[in-house]
Amino acid sequence: MFDLVYELDANGILKVTATNRSTCRHDGITLNTSTAGRLTSKEIDSLVEKAESMKIHDQLEENRVLALHKVRTLCSKIRMIIQESRKEQSGDLIEKVNDCDNWVQMNTEALEAEYASRYEKLSREATEALKETVDVSSVRSSHVSNMNDMTAVFCLNQGEHLLESGKQNDWKVAKEWFLRAYKIAFEKNQMAKMAAASYYIGHICKLMLEIEKDAMEKVALCHQVAIRLTDSMVLGENHFLDSDREQRVLEDMEYAATLFFETIGELSEK
Repeated sequence: MFDLVYELDANGILKVTATNRSTCRHDGITLNTSTAGRLTSKEIDSLVEKAESMKIHDQLEENRVLALHKVRTLCSKIRMIIQESRKEQSGDLIEKVNDCDNWVQMNTEALEAEYASRYEKLSREATEALKETVDVSSVRSSHVSNMNDMTAVFCLNQGEHLLESGKQNDWKVAKEWFLRAYKIAFEKNQMAKMAAASYYIGHICKLMLEIEKDAMEKVALCHQVAIRLTDSMVLGENHFLDSDREQRVLEDMEYAATLFFETIGELSEK
């Protein structure tokens, strides 16, 4: 176990000193967050490429969800037509509607093409059974996501939504949204939003740190946690960090610092 002492000066330079309680050995690390936390031109170019990729992914996902709702809307419309017309011998059609609706509820992650196939099949069967065209308006996404039109708030909201899902697979995408928010806020000199983005990036790195097995990756993640969270403290003072967020920052920093010195100690022994 370590006793940790943090020193953060007005220039954003963080010094963490650790004392091993068993051996009384001292060790430390110094980080200049005023430069280490900033995006390089290479990182910005990479973000633009990833943003274009995420734009396509977002549009495809929106179309997929719309296709899902289109099938369910068709099911509801057929039920309404049967109920209002009181057509006889509609039992087989009702069964097909229920089967289709149940399939959709059990397969909410299916591909857009699968929903489209189910829709076309049920629409055709309903038209034949009811002797009238049964269809719902075709809806496609008009979503256009342009980096120049995005705001830091929008990117922060997208990242927060993914982070709240609690799924490990969403962490990486959420981090990209927060990096994008940081870039936009940096260009517009929006200090509070830069602080928010750094706060969330640091917290995601801490979450990744909790499941990381490789020692060198642990050290790298510890470094990122320290840089980003210190950056959020410097930028977010009197703007973003309320008492709850400040407490989380301190807890994440302590976790990362302790693990950093433990890992460095293990590596030096090897």
